[in-house]
Amino acid sequence: MLQNLCSEQDALLCLWHEQCSFFRFPAQQDFGLPQLQRWLPHLAFITLRPTRAKRLLVQRSGLRVDAAHGTAAAGRFWEDLVPGKARDEALRPFYLSLFSGRPVCAQSSAGTFANTDRAKDVLILPCRSTDSGRNVGMFVAAVYDSPSAGMSDDGATQTLAYDTPNLSQATLHAVF
Repeated sequence: MLQNLCSEQDALLCLWHEQCSFFRFPAQQDFGLPQLQRWLPHLAFITLRPTRAKRLLVQRSGLRVDAAHGTAAAGRFWEDLVPGKARDEALRPFYLSLFSGRPVCAQSSAGTFANTDRAKDVLILPCRSTDSGRNVGMFVAAVYDSPSAGMSDDGATQTLAYDTPNLSQATLHAVF
């Protein structure tokens, strides 16, 4: 596991790994409410919309996610919740997770979330949206205050991907 994660994100990542089956991502229904209860205020369930632009629709969001955005996130597109200059920074980890098939932890700068001046760590877990699908159709995003600076010298987001032995072992490369 990466040392930059807080213990809550690390525990959520372990749960995600437990729910992965051979060459299949977990689906939202694979996570029961009792299992997720400790993380719910920090979670957003985000569906990948099948448009050319691949928009990210927030289906449900916890109170901490809403507080970071300064508004209720559910029913809105993730990219519309982020201030204009930070949109690319906020979307890049989702697309990296989508194309690599791996969980991604992004340490964002303070300006990525509209209602906070603190940097955030966003753990993005790819999930499937149907019972039979192997493709990523949704994400579970866990948003926490960054426990460490974790920033590069120029203040840009650092994005780290995890090895996921049960899923595709595609080589990560820059896709942007």
